[in-house]
Order: sequence, then C-alpha cells, then structure tokens
Amino acid sequence: CVVSNPVGTTATTATLKVDHLMQVPEFVRAFSNLTTYEGEQVRFDVEVRGDPPLTISWFRDGEIIRDSPDFQIFTEGNRSVFYISEVFMEDQGLFTCTASNSAGSSD
Repeated sequence: CVVSNPVGTTATTATLKVDHLMQVPEFVRAFSNLTTYEGEQVRFDVEVRGDPPLTISWFRDGEIIRDSPDFQIFTEGNRSVFYISEVFMEDQGLFTCTASNSAGSSD
C-alpha cells in the first residue's frame, strides 16, 4: 500500500503465508471384534493418517485406559498397539480408540 501527498510518500508491506488445511485423523488400519479365552494374550493394532502432532487414546466402556501392568499401550508416530498379556473375564467390554489433532478427532 502506498500513500502520498504533497509532503511525501509512505508505504507499507505485508507477507501472506498460506498453510495447507490440516487433515482430521483417519484410521488406515482399525481393529475389529475379538473373542478369546481367559489366560490368552490380546493385541489391538491401529494405524492413523493425519497431520501431526497426533494423539491416540484407548478406552474401555468409555473410560480412558492408562498404561499399567495389566494394559500396555505402545504408540509411535501414527501407530498404536493396545496389549493385554493375560485376559480375564473382567477385562471384557467395548474397546475404542480415538485419534485426534488440532483439526479434529475420529474413532
């Protein structure tokens, strides 16, 4: 923008930077229903596509699962594994996985 009058001229500039629109995470590989026996090992794997940083969270019956000796979660980049080394009857339930970034979330 340039402005001038009889006394002088002044100008200002601005730079416009356009970033790509962030992508809401999408599951490339999801897990499915599983039936097993007590004492067995259980492993659920997911892979997500989306702009980083990604947050991948695991839930059982709507409650977030924290890494513990009973439930182990391994997440690296866009992949996550939920592992139960020895499953018991009380471990059954509805398991969900949610992936999120600043653009949104999916499960």
